[in-house]
Amino acid sequence: MPTRWHPPNGRMDCPVKPGNDDLYKAVTLGRAVTPQNKAVTLGLDPRVHLADAQAMGGYVYILASDRNGTLYIGVTNDLVRRVFEHREEAAEGFTRRYGVKRLVHYEQFDDIRTAIQREKSLKRWSRAWKIELIEQANPEWDDLYPTIVA
Repeated sequence: MPTRWHPPNGRMDCPVKPGNDDLYKAVTLGRAVTPQNKAVTLGLDPRVHLADAQAMGGYVYILASDRNGTLYIGVTNDLVRRVFEHREEAAEGFTRRYGVKRLVHYEQFDDIRTAIQREKSLKRWSRAWKIELIEQANPEWDDLYPTIVA
């Protein structure tokens, strides 16, 4: 009787058997590696989308409805575009519901992964810490959007 094959991660729905190493890695590990040693995200065509995160920088930003008002923290690779979307209420969601449109703080990073980590960290901060961070660089809570589009 032949031995039954089980993937090492315990996923019984894995459709790939040993022998096709590249596809096996993609299915079992959740990512694949291209010949150039760049990780690609599953579901995206690696010829079009290479997740070379170090080549793509990012921004963490804080929007406010008013001074000491409702705060929103986000991350993006294109700050001008993303803040514009919030201001124009281009999508349903928190910022449209609560009128959060004023850019009061942002930080730039060379690596999007670092920006994502910083966003997650800031979201865990207390409200008082977030307000202190904003007021260190922007004590009047001025809208910084005009300064980034100029």
